[in-house]
Amino acid sequence: MVDLDLDVCRVREDMSVFVDDEDELAVHQVRYCYPADVVEWAEAAGAWLTVALRDGVEPFGDHYRTWIDQLPATRQRSCSSSAL
Repeated sequence: MVDLDLDVCRVREDMSVFVDDEDELAVHQVRYCYPADVVEWAEAAGAWLTVALRDGVEPFGDHYRTWIDQLPATRQRSCSSSAL
């Protein structure tokens, strides 16, 4: 598994969605010689996930809540966003 730097985040307060660390991808693309097709795939996956989160496509609609509800209350902490 490889982390290609992009994070797709959904803000809990207003459910807005944004892509973070695009600048990091650009820097690492040069530094680590990411192949162009890998960068294109990462950007396409980020775009797909952005739409899926924004539109509430499962498992990003309500399904994930059943898993969160199973966590002990002390493990549920408030975060401003969640990453891919």
